[in-house]
Amino acid sequence: MDSIYSEHSLSGGVMWMTHDESRLRISLKNSDQFLALFHPPLLDRHKVAPKVDLSLFVLKIDGGEFDYDNLYKQLGNASYAYVLSRVKFAGLEQGNVHELTKAVQGSFRAVRINDGEGGELLLYCFLESHLGAPKLLSKMELKTDNNDYVKGADGLHLLQVQPGEFHLIYGESKMIADSTERGSSFRKAIADAISSVKKLRTTGLSNEVNLVDSNLMKEAFSGAELAFLKSVLVPTRNGPAKESAFGLLLGFEIDTGDWPLIEMTAGQFSERVHTEVQAMVEARFEYIKDQLVNAGLEGFHFYIWAIPFIKNGATNIDSVRKSIVGYIA
Repeated sequence: MDSIYSEHSLSGGVMWMTHDESRLRISLKNSDQFLALFHPPLLDRHKVAPKVDLSLFVLKIDGGEFDYDNLYKQLGNASYAYVLSRVKFAGLEQGNVHELTKAVQGSFRAVRINDGEGGELLLYCFLESHLGAPKLLSKMELKTDNNDYVKGADGLHLLQVQPGEFHLIYGESKMIADSTERGSSFRKAIADAISSVKKLRTTGLSNEVNLVDSNLMKEAFSGAELAFLKSVLVPTRNGPAKESAFGLLLGFEIDTGDWPLIEMTAGQFSERVHTEVQAMVEARFEYIKDQLVNAGLEGFHFYIWAIPFIKNGATNIDSVRKSIVGYIA
């Protein structure tokens, strides 16, 4: 029996869909502007292991500090597509700007008790803009109280690996400050993220899929899109193949507090940042593999984004995380 699926071009690639009108597009509208905040990745889907892709992105620098102001602006712009379903997001075109702005602001927890929603928003942006994996569901839109934590995966995205083969990606973000040991934050971010993924797997990935299934109508998919997504979520004999995968955002610190900034040109400062963060990340490749094996997760595919944040007398990763939410909320 012939497959009911056919190929269609999407942003220079190919998406395996049921009909022309069923092509699934990313929800992020400012993906180019978001990626322009960063230098070309120092590591771009580097194969730490055959099923572990790691990318290292570094924000552009201005005055011896990362350009956080423009980061906050682009994350604020991205927050609409992240929080709102496609149905509600379409309301922006109908003039419901104030109403939907209040809905987005109300979804983020109070800054004083925030525990990482800035990282979750960053992960969403990388999944859509860099990986090209459209959002199926953001847990933020399911919250009934802005003081609730998002339970389970941060969100779920769908990536075409090849025609007829897809990864259903569960998101997990960690933005960790250094402890007493300099450079310890990347190691801890790895351990915490993998621990959370292990817990998610133990509690059951099917619960996450059921949330997507029960909320598809909120995402304003066409009939053809819905039929396609149902075929991915509920495997059929002639339907596409689906595997569970995980997307990790690992935020960590680089301490520049004792660097002789007054003696360094902008180019020298940038070069040192790039050299040190790449060395920090590459030194943990074996640790990442060991942690995945120890957690019993070596059979899954992982997409990892490592993002450094400068620690100095003025800012650190904690202040940036709170500033992201403060800017939006």
